Amino acid sequence: KRILSSIDKLSENTDTSSGFFADAAAFCTLIVCSILGMPVSTGNVKSASVFATDRVASGQSKRVIMRIFVTSLITLPISFFFGFIICKLLLLAF
Repeated sequence: KRILSSIDKLSENTDTSSGFFADAAAFCTLIVCSILGMPVSTGNVKSASVFATDRVASGQSKRVIMRIFVTSLITLPISFFFGFIICKLLLLAF
């Protein structure tokens, strides 16, 4: 429920074309992640795409968008690493 209300707040100022591009970006991201077998949160993908398209449409600096992108690139491998280690430890324990 919190995720949906956050997405609603983000998308209040979104016009029709920005909304379309946000949905298209979320769709493409989810399809690529599904093909690669990467588990992702649909809510996070949707809110990130709305946020990114809103920032681009409003002329937000590229620096902010790049920081979001770099943070995502750093977070994914770290999450993968910890998930791998925890899975291996649980398989060894049981």
